[in-house]
Amino acid sequence: MQRRIVPLSSQSPVLRQRSSAVKDIKSIQPVIQDLYDTWPTVEALGIAAPQIGVDRRLFIFRLEEPEQAQPEVLINPKVVRARGYVDEYEGCLSVSRLYGHCVRAEAIEITALDADGKRVRRAFQGYNARIIQHEMDHLDGILYVDRVTDWDLFHLWAPQDKGDGMEMQSPDPDVLERLHALVRPLPGFALQW
Repeated sequence: MQRRIVPLSSQSPVLRQRSSAVKDIKSIQPVIQDLYDTWPTVEALGIAAPQIGVDRRLFIFRLEEPEQAQPEVLINPKVVRARGYVDEYEGCLSVSRLYGHCVRAEAIEITALDADGKRVRRAFQGYNARIIQHEMDHLDGILYVDRVTDWDLFHLWAPQDKGDGMEMQSPDPDVLERLHALVRPLPGFALQW
């Protein structure tokens, strides 16, 4: 079933709590199907279960390089190794059209279960590592805005005044003020691991 993406607000507690571990793979198959059904309705490289209102530790994702046709599932992921430091722009479906600089590890290695319940160990680098870290943060009630390094670098992805397409603009100060009221600042990427 296609689900709505939960937006960050004071009325979205599922986005701000640590998700429950998956203990029975069969019981979450409908959630996995809902994530796959929701996938074509959004432009993203990942969707975490809390973003569709489900309190479980799983997400789907698609690697940027090499580009995948279908997203994969990771269940109960844990970082076992992280190295490097990257501070780049990031956005989120739950924080519509706003992009800010966010701190992430440059490379990570994780363990998790796949959709069949098989234990996997995977390594990710560069942008792909950032995708995985972003989705894993959702499972701990953390959003990229909690890791923003410079609020002056926030941008809004908005329709162009003339013609087709989108462009980066400075967001309205009121928008940033409302967003800032919902932020739980975290210094650095490694604190949660």
